[in-house]
Amino acid sequence: MAEQQRYQLTLAAQTVGLPVRQVRRYVMIGLVPATPVERGELVLDEHGLARLRKIRRLSADVGLNTVGIEVALHLIDQIDALQAELDRQRTLAVRG
Repeated sequence: MAEQQRYQLTLAAQTVGLPVRQVRRYVMIGLVPATPVERGELVLDEHGLARLRKIRRLSADVGLNTVGIEVALHLIDQIDALQAELDRQRTLAVRG
């Protein structure tokens, strides 16, 4: 399995077009997963970057505040989990 790309918090913020301070806040409140590395610096993986893109769209395009973003992300996560379970059930039904 190939190693996943990792992004320093500053680069991740620039990549998705969000202020570094805002990205730090999203990490602190648990909306975006990040891993601390040397000197306490935070890095994000592809999943974290995708999560930041969703947050940017929910904020800029939909106009949600942080609480609204948190609720929307929770619902999106639930939908993704349900879709994965449905796909798994369909695969089992085809096999058997």
